[in-house]
Amino acid sequence: MKLDMRKANVAGKAIVAGASAAPATHGRRGRAAAGLTLVELLVVIVILATLTAAALPVLTPSTTERRIRETSRSLNTFIAMVQAQAIRTGRPSGIALKRLSSETNNANDRGVCIEVVHVEQPAPYTGFDENSRMRVALTPDANNANVYLDFVTKGIANNDSLPNGWDADLVPQGVLRVGDVVEVLGSRFRIVGTQVGAVDPISGYLMGNAGNTTDRQVLIAQVINNTGQLLNPVSDSNGAPISSAYFMAGGFMAGGNAPPYWSEPVKYKILRQPTPTAQAPYQLPNGIAIDLEASGILGGLPFHVSNGNERDALINETPDDTPIYVMFNPEGSIERVQQKRVVKANDTLPLSVLTRPTNNVALLVGRRELIPAATGLNLTTGTETEIELEKAKLNWLNTESRWIVVGAQTGSVVTTENAFVNTKTLTYYDADRDGDTDDLDQRMIQIQAAQEFAREMNRSGGS
Repeated sequence: MKLDMRKANVAGKAIVAGASAAPATHGRRGRAAAGLTLVELLVVIVILATLTAAALPVLTPSTTERRIRETSRSLNTFIAMVQAQAIRTGRPSGIALKRLSSETNNANDRGVCIEVVHVEQPAPYTGFDENSRMRVALTPDANNANVYLDFVTKGIANNDSLPNGWDADLVPQGVLRVGDVVEVLGSRFRIVGTQVGAVDPISGYLMGNAGNTTDRQVLIAQVINNTGQLLNPVSDSNGAPISSAYFMAGGFMAGGNAPPYWSEPVKYKILRQPTPTAQAPYQLPNGIAIDLEASGILGGLPFHVSNGNERDALINETPDDTPIYVMFNPEGSIERVQQKRVVKANDTLPLSVLTRPTNNVALLVGRRELIPAATGLNLTTGTETEIELEKAKLNWLNTESRWIVVGAQTGSVVTTENAFVNTKTLTYYDADRDGDTDDLDQRMIQIQAAQEFAREMNRSGGS
C-alpha cells in the first residue's frame, strides 16, 4: 500500500514537471508567431492614412467642383420653374441676371452674376384713360434719328401750346422708364430720355406729371424699326397749324412755324420692361458665380465684354450695370434676350439691345475668383502641366465649370460639362469682325470650343 502511494507520488511529480515544462516550450513558439506591437501598429496606421489622403483627391471630385455641380443643378431647376410660370400664366416671364457691379459700384464686377431674379412682363401701357393719345415729332437736329413723343388727351385749355381740343395728359409716376418700347403710327421707338419732364436717376422711371397746362411729359426716343406710317406733321411747337407757306430747309420745315413739327394725336401702346416678382431671387453660393464674360447666345458675343479697346467691334464694351433679361413666351421658348450695350463705335450712350435669338442661350457657372478673367496667360507653350495650370485660371477652360443651356426654340433647360480645349491646336481668326485678331477674338474662339457639349445639349452625368 505504501509502495503504491510512493509510485503515485512519483508519477504525480512527473506529470507536474511535465506540465510545467510544456508551457515553457509553447511560450517560446508563441513569441515567435506573436502579433504586431503597438509601435508597429501605429506605423501601419500612419502609412494607410497617408495613402488614403493621397488617393482621395484623385478618386473624388474637389469640393469646389461638387459645389459648382450642385449649384448648376439647382439653378437649372429655378430656370425651369420660371419657364413653367410663363406657360401657366400665359404671360411673358423670365430671369434677370443681376450684375454684381450694381451693388458694389465696381466696374470689375460687371461680368459677375451671383443673383438671378424672377421677372415678369407688365401689361402694356395704353394711356391714362380712353381719351389718351400721343403725338410724334422729329427732333430739330436733322442729323439725329431721335423723335419726340408727347402725351396728350382731349381737353379745352387753349394756353398750353397744344392744338385746339387737346391738353397735356396725366402720366403716372413709376410706371414708365427709360428703355421701354413705344408702338405708335406702326413704328417702334425706344425711350432714351425726356425733353420735358424728369427721370429718376436711380430707377430710371419717369417722374410723371400732373397733366395740366404747364406740366407736360415729352419723351426722347430712338427709332427701332421705322416701317410704319410716314410722319405727317400738322402743328408746330406752339400748337398752331403748319402754314402752307413753309419750305424745306435741311430736311425740316421752316418759315412761319417753330419746330418741332407734330403729327396728329393717335393711339399708342408702350411695352414695359420686365419687373421683379415677389418670389425670392436665386442666390448662388459663396465662391460660385455665373461668368458673364463667357455666357451668352451660342455663336455670338458674351453678355459682358470688358475690353475698352474694342472700339471697332460691331458691339463694344458693356459700360452699364443693368441686368440681362432672358424672357420666355407662353409657349415656353425664349421670347427675347435684352441688355444694354454700346452698339457702335460712335455711340456713347448704352442702348438697350433686344435680340430674338435663333440659337440657344448658354450660362457658364464657375469660380467667382476667376472673374474678371486673367490676361497674359501662356496657353500654347510649356509642359502639359504648366498649360493646364494656366487654363484653370479661366472659367471657360476650367473643366470644373458647367454650362446651363436654354433652348431658344424648344425651351428645354440642360446642364452640360465644360468641354476640354486643346489651346495648342486652336486656330484664331477675326471672330468679332472688327478687322483684326486680338484678345477678344481669342477669347471668343476658346469659349466656342468649350461649348462643344453645350451646342449638342448633352446632359452631364449626375446633374
